[in-house]
Amino acid sequence: MTLLKENKFRKYLAYATGEIVLVVIGILIALQITNWNQERQETASLEAYLTSISRNIDSDLNEIRALTELREQLFSRLPYLWDNIEYGDNYFTIEEVTLYSQTAFKLMDLKYFIPDLSGYDSLKNSGFLNKLQGKDLELLLYQYYSLVEEIKIMENNFNEVLREGAQQYRQADLDTNFIFFTPSYINPGKLDELQVSLLEHITHKSITLLYEHASSHSDKLIAMYDNLNVIGQQLRRLILKQNKSLDDEAKTALNDVYDFNGNIGYPSVMKNGATNISFFITGFDQSGPAEIWGFNGLYQADIRFKDMAWGVQYYTVNTDTMLERPSKDYSVYKSLRIEAKAPIDEQELLVVMKDADDPDDGSETRVPIMLSTEWQYYDIPLSEFKTADLSNLFMPVGFVFLEKAQTVSIRNIEFVK
Repeated sequence: MTLLKENKFRKYLAYATGEIVLVVIGILIALQITNWNQERQETASLEAYLTSISRNIDSDLNEIRALTELREQLFSRLPYLWDNIEYGDNYFTIEEVTLYSQTAFKLMDLKYFIPDLSGYDSLKNSGFLNKLQGKDLELLLYQYYSLVEEIKIMENNFNEVLREGAQQYRQADLDTNFIFFTPSYINPGKLDELQVSLLEHITHKSITLLYEHASSHSDKLIAMYDNLNVIGQQLRRLILKQNKSLDDEAKTALNDVYDFNGNIGYPSVMKNGATNISFFITGFDQSGPAEIWGFNGLYQADIRFKDMAWGVQYYTVNTDTMLERPSKDYSVYKSLRIEAKAPIDEQELLVVMKDADDPDDGSETRVPIMLSTEWQYYDIPLSEFKTADLSNLFMPVGFVFLEKAQTVSIRNIEFVK
């Protein structure tokens, strides 16, 4: 009887244990399902926030492209406007007055980049941002919105000086303000008698303040826009692909983000005739320092070399260091691209580079290109500059002229990867 009871107890205990195990397993499964559901909901919420950010970035980049186009257009006009004042005959046609007045008006019409931060702010407030912790996407988000803040600060500073110039102009006791800003109303028959007044407007200190400030600060702002555009495009692409890690396409594209504090040289030397502030223009001929650079045309830089034994116009690295020959690393680039033309076909232009240790004895490699009377691009492999240490360039590009008078026009100079 006792043995029978023990058998029954063992069976009951096994049954009870099995029931408990089943209950525990059921609870664990239920918890796991709950966790899965919660994880799925959180993932869906995170993706919704990221989708909102993607739409915000798309809007931001459309605005950035419009600002870039505007600032590049104005920046490219300024060399011509300056030279026309300094070297011109101080007689202004209606077309020239229009160019001056339009440029001044657009500089006074302050433009700001107004980013849409709603998606990013919502993500930060949601607590879901920590789900991206340690992932490439988190770093890219931080880079993008940190650069957005830097641009906002720089634009505020940039526009504050333009606002000051505009205020000075409005307070100035100048006649014919209406005529200056609406040159289409100028009677061509009375253009001669308006020249003194027009010159007063064009060279007024408030107007030249606008031109000077835009000349020295626009290109840095444009470069920051370019960086934001690259980062934003890749960030948006990764979000749309629901990819939290950088792929090869993103890594390649992000290599084009320029580090202003790094040692890599800036790729764009000249764009539409305007030289980037990262470079300093210098000229020498047989008698010493010389201003070979001639009167600039609109959206092009013209070099007019006189009939002398030799001359050189070159662009050196412009940095804040006190080094006699500051340099940058251009070894990451593959070629030098120049857009140029000449008054006659088959005119030779000698292109040179110098590193910080090259002697000033004319021993550097000279690479010839043959210009035509039409604008053309010329791609020169950097490997052709045999004497230059590309990782230590002091003079990324220069032009040598020998023995005879020569005129060339340059529109664009850039290094290409």
